[in-house]
Amino acid sequence: MATKFTDAFYRAAVLGVEDADGNRIPGLRSVAGGFTVADGYDMRQPLTRARKRRVVTYWRELQELTAQPKILFRSRTVRNLKTAQRAVGQDPRFQFDVAFVPFVPVAGQSRPSLKVRGDALIVKSETATQQFIPFKRVALTIDPAAEIKRVVSAGGEDAVFAIRAGNNMIKNLYDKSKLQQQIITLQKRYDGSRELPARSKNFGDDPANHNWRNWLVGVESYRLKKLSSDAVDAILRRFNRANVRQKQKNKKLRNKVSR
Repeated sequence: MATKFTDAFYRAAVLGVEDADGNRIPGLRSVAGGFTVADGYDMRQPLTRARKRRVVTYWRELQELTAQPKILFRSRTVRNLKTAQRAVGQDPRFQFDVAFVPFVPVAGQSRPSLKVRGDALIVKSETATQQFIPFKRVALTIDPAAEIKRVVSAGGEDAVFAIRAGNNMIKNLYDKSKLQQQIITLQKRYDGSRELPARSKNFGDDPANHNWRNWLVGVESYRLKKLSSDAVDAILRRFNRANVRQKQKNKKLRNKVSR
């Protein structure tokens, strides 16, 4: 169902709304700057066209950011917030006051700790240490092997890795021996001039729009307390189940605000 941009939509988008299960979905005012009453977003009054356009633009970006399971990271310092946002691949053009950090919760476990160290964001839970490490774009262009070696060293030689495409994770895990091969394959496949693969959902688009420099932002490393093939498979299964639930949740919310 297409979203209807009604007064109810704008109110829900700015102030938040409860989903079908009674969970509170935060509005833009609680996660992004510039949506307060003082900014002209008094939801008791009609919004101007320009403000409506801004609500819709941010709402669509928020839906993209929450397409996969995320937890929110807030920081008292702008530097740490911006570092975290870069690490997880958020678009810097949007003035969000939080970083949307991919994480799949496990029933019975407490919220993980989140900490910025250097240019990376570290998430520690009871079962694993998860780290988001951004690429240095120029280094990845000039000497991919050396840059990949750097992020592997930062993530841990015994870690398994996922590749980050924008603010989402490519749903495969690699050990350090296969990570370099996969990244270089993506660089060649999406070099901005070669026709996109037939299996790509963007097949037929202008290849320049899908250049790897636009979306290949970094890696996500996992160091598990008990590393085994079963544990690695469990990460992907848990992520995929949570991904399905998140998409269903977003669909219910879009339907609710469209009424």
